[in-house]
Amino acid sequence: MDLHAVTAALVDDLSGLRFGLPVSHVYNPLLYAAEPWRLYLERYGLAPRDVILLGMNPGPWGLSNSNEQAPRPDYQWRAA
Repeated sequence: MDLHAVTAALVDDLSGLRFGLPVSHVYNPLLYAAEPWRLYLERYGLAPRDVILLGMNPGPWGLSNSNEQAPRPDYQWRAA
């Protein structure tokens, strides 16, 4: 598995996403952190792997680092 190709495919697939109100800002770490990600892959992602674990860590105190409120999940399920 070529993680550079997987990343490029994700960037391409996600680039078409558009959000309406109330969303006013969206950040895409695949774009703004492309260079650190490339360096990470060069260092740790080239050897054969069965699994690679990825995630976003907002810090040791969760979203409080950015003074943002954590979103509340919407559990209003609708019948299909």
